[in-house]
Amino acid sequence: DTLWAWAAVEHTKHLAPGSLEAAVAQGYYRYYARGDFAGGLEDLSAAARITPNSTELLYPIALLERRLGRWDDAVTHLQHAIELDPRSSLLPYALGETYTLMRRFPEAKRALDRAIDLSSESLQAHMQSVLLQLAMGDTAGARGAIRRATGTLPDRIIQGFESELAFIAGDYPLALRLFTDQPAEFIAIFPHRSLYLALIAAASGDSGLARAHADTLLRLGTAELEARRSAGGVDPFRRQPLIEAQMAVALAIRGERDSAVQLAERAANQFSIERDAIDAVAQRPYLAMTYTLVGRRPDAIATLSGLLAVPSAVTPQLLRIDPTYRS
Repeated sequence: DTLWAWAAVEHTKHLAPGSLEAAVAQGYYRYYARGDFAGGLEDLSAAARITPNSTELLYPIALLERRLGRWDDAVTHLQHAIELDPRSSLLPYALGETYTLMRRFPEAKRALDRAIDLSSESLQAHMQSVLLQLAMGDTAGARGAIRRATGTLPDRIIQGFESELAFIAGDYPLALRLFTDQPAEFIAIFPHRSLYLALIAAASGDSGLARAHADTLLRLGTAELEARRSAGGVDPFRRQPLIEAQMAVALAIRGERDSAVQLAERAANQFSIERDAIDAVAQRPYLAMTYTLVGRRPDAIATLSGLLAVPSAVTPQLLRIDPTYRS
């Protein structure tokens, strides 16, 4: 329910029409409450013209520019923000994440190292450092980044990364054991626990276990979608299509080929990369995974090629070590 947030924005505009505070309030509301990235960027850019050297504005402006596919502009604004506030660890983290998605790996490493040097307790920077090594296909580097983060990252995050490395290495029993204790949540860091366990079991050749975990994912996904629809409101960051995309993979694991493809394509078509170059792109690998599992290899290749043509977490190096695509 965003009514109270909107009321606060209107109150600010009434008290100080045309002010910096009103522009910032409306920009943040459009960004986080409505998912109106173009509108949010317009408002925050207007505020930045009043206060051009505010890192509190440059940072969200850069995030919005990324969502709108304006990656070079985002880099420029983050670099400027770092010049203005060289002691911030958040800004080099965001720059490192941006460079990682752009596959500018040496620059990403320098930015993330700087973020960790400034704040050794930065969870975001440590997590992104592991993701950077995986994006480069460097499993030894990923293990080193995990060791560096031990004591900072929560144990469940550490175990999630260690499970992914075990999966890549083909140690499926270890991967299953490590991921079993992950929370059953639909989050952006990893696939849902049940889906990931189903993928590991499928890769190991245990089709019965894979189907059991896929069934659990479908049951939990259906319940989550029903709860979200009953609650109503806005879905600004498109979590419902993300859940549907993971359910499509579960259907593919169960052998329900037509239903899987139909659901995966419907989820992917609910919003475009042009509208959201972050979350729409992050969802597309599930479409490629679905195509792969149902035997539609040309469609999977076309989807992955599209992801490789834009900034994304998909890299040639990571694809080469991902067991899902080894066949």
